[in-house]
Amino acid sequence: WKSVQMRDEAGIRCDFIWRRDGEQVVGVLDGPTEERRKGGPGTCSYVASNGKDFLADAEWTLTPETLWVYDTNLMGGVQFIGRKDRTHTRLYRARPYRCSISDSGGKRSAAANDRGAHGPATASGGQALEWTLLRAHYPAADGFGLDDELRLMLAEPDSAKALESVRGRPLADRIALNARGIAVTCVREAKFGPLPAE
Repeated sequence: WKSVQMRDEAGIRCDFIWRRDGEQVVGVLDGPTEERRKGGPGTCSYVASNGKDFLADAEWTLTPETLWVYDTNLMGGVQFIGRKDRTHTRLYRARPYRCSISDSGGKRSAAANDRGAHGPATASGGQALEWTLLRAHYPAADGFGLDDELRLMLAEPDSAKALESVRGRPLADRIALNARGIAVTCVREAKFGPLPAE
């Protein structure tokens, strides 16, 4: 914490106040003067250099595994940062994995994490594909809401549509996919820390 600094302290016109609440740390935006808090608790407002009213409304909650971010900014009444529904975004701590890949190009391993690791793979017919490991909220199978899942997928490079996919629990210790002559197995590493070089 002693080494944490604001990116541009001279340009900051608002305070971010942190407090511990059990296992979590909560940060709330606060205007340093009553005039700057006119948007209510957790806000900071002022007239920007372009002459428009600027309003920031923010709260961050950090737990050992999750960061909830509520951060909304409006300029002249137009929102340009934050969710339109003005709710928190949930971010997870990345979990390290070691993935073994076997394809027509041979066998290799790669360091990965569940926040969106990917790498090249070649199908048995020579088609260039890409494997992806990603934990995210996906549309629920029953059509209602979102499910938190870990997925291992194969897709064409630069394509968002998976050709093959395997679903797993969000904190799965192992997930494997075997399709199109490509076998990918990802095993969770024992602890957090920097990932080893590939």
